[in-house]
Amino acid sequence: MTSLQEQYNPLHRETEKFFSFLSQQPIGLLGWGSLASGFLADDFDLEKLDHNDFRRTRSAFGKRENYEKIKRIRQKLLAMSKSLQIRLASLVVAWELSHPELTAAIIGVKNPREAKDMTEGATTKLSRKVISSFEAAISEWIKPEKT
Repeated sequence: MTSLQEQYNPLHRETEKFFSFLSQQPIGLLGWGSLASGFLADDFDLEKLDHNDFRRTRSAFGKRENYEKIKRIRQKLLAMSKSLQIRLASLVVAWELSHPELTAAIIGVKNPREAKDMTEGATTKLSRKVISSFEAAISEWIKPEKT
């Protein structure tokens, strides 16, 4: 099997331009960066990171104007995850895997809690209504400015 590995998450969706083509080819799509370098992890707080952390110094997501949008999006998604009784990370992974064009997600974990979240996200099936609400929650996101 041939595969393509691309960054894919709610804040980085450029890979969707390949979806139509990939759905007609024997090519698998592996998404990486599901939690947007942690910006979509449950307990993420940019201010608590080391001042030299790349997410503060080099990530477009960490730029003030972008991070303000991400915080608003996070609040909406956190409310959704709470109503579904799953963690935010699980919701994000479930959203990612709801795209049939995606063969699999490459997800890094640092501890048992994160491993559980990823497993929960991989096995959670979202309804069309939830997916629509998720899309509405992230709709204010526009491709971030380059750093």
